[in-house]
Amino acid sequence: MKTALTAFVRAVHLQALWIRDYIESGRLDQARECALALHLRAAHALPCLRETLLPASRESDTEVPLPLLGSEKSRALAKALRDAAECAQAVDRERHIPYAGSFGEYLESLAVCVEEEVYGPKGLRGLE
Repeated sequence: MKTALTAFVRAVHLQALWIRDYIESGRLDQARECALALHLRAAHALPCLRETLLPASRESDTEVPLPLLGSEKSRALAKALRDAAECAQAVDRERHIPYAGSFGEYLESLAVCVEEEVYGPKGLRGLE
């Protein structure tokens, strides 16, 4: 977790520098996009930071029954997030937005998390 936290802090620092440069050079659209990506990255990292800084009791965790993890609705969510991630990444490329900290990266991380819940770890898929 310490490595992830360090990477997050470095990414925030880097994006803050990009935002400053975009504003100073008058590229306000890029500054806005980068600020939105930074906000989304921070929102995504907040639960991890809370767990790291304020560990919760494991008894308070909600366990989801195994059949619900692979339900039809769960699979539909995984597909929708994958489609959204691919679309966002295409938009990011079109707008020349760097992948690191982009909306596409954020959606990709959400898609990966849900896909792992629904289908299991990538190396174990198809071994049922």
